[in-house]
Amino acid sequence: METKKTVNQLTLEFSVITPRIKYADELEVRACFKNESKTKMRLKTLFLDLPIILLNVRKDGGEKVPLGPPPLPPLDDGVIGRVDLVPGQSLRYVYNGINIFSGKALPPGLYEIRIRYDNEAGQGEEWRGVIETDWIKFNVEK
Repeated sequence: METKKTVNQLTLEFSVITPRIKYADELEVRACFKNESKTKMRLKTLFLDLPIILLNVRKDGGEKVPLGPPPLPPLDDGVIGRVDLVPGQSLRYVYNGINIFSGKALPPGLYEIRIRYDNEAGQGEEWRGVIETDWIKFNVEK
């Protein structure tokens, strides 16, 4: 299951690799950022390996599911955690349930997940904007 959004020539494809799981730790989702422009694009990647900051999970009825505790954010010096993507180049991240839920169990049921990448207050030549994907369903079975 996959959803895709493009904002300011940056496309974010988000997919649930394991839509049927027994345990929260088995969940696997993928995010792919692609430069759709005709020029180099600088992407702030400082927080892209922290799914607890990027992902939102809710029960099928809309009730928010708490994720693991937020990590101590890395120091942002404006240089570290930036990647230049040439036109057409992509950058992929895979997030696993253990990193999303920090070992917490999910009761059986239908859930939804999405990703929100926010760099509206970018620095220098960084891509600026907010991309929030549509929700994708996954099921925790008994």
